[in-house]
Amino acid sequence: MSYISNISYRQGPLLALTQNLTFGTPTRVGRKKRWNENMVARFPEGTFGRITNVLEKNEDRTDFVRAAVERELKRREARGRKAQSAGDLRK
Repeated sequence: MSYISNISYRQGPLLALTQNLTFGTPTRVGRKKRWNENMVARFPEGTFGRITNVLEKNEDRTDFVRAAVERELKRREARGRKAQSAGDLRK
């Protein structure tokens, strides 16, 4: 029997097909994690119902909370920058 390569198929067809292969991709497969940090939070009774009542189409509660946190962070960071620049003007 003649072979195209020097690999014997008696070792198994899968082994014969996968020997000496290198890949340009890393061994980790899949998407890059978008949400890396987790947090458990407790809310007063009725909060989830209020959130559900104001959700937009195709928005879930988690999206709502993420957007609310992001808005509040931007607001507070801007307030902090204003206070810092006001302090710089007083000097």
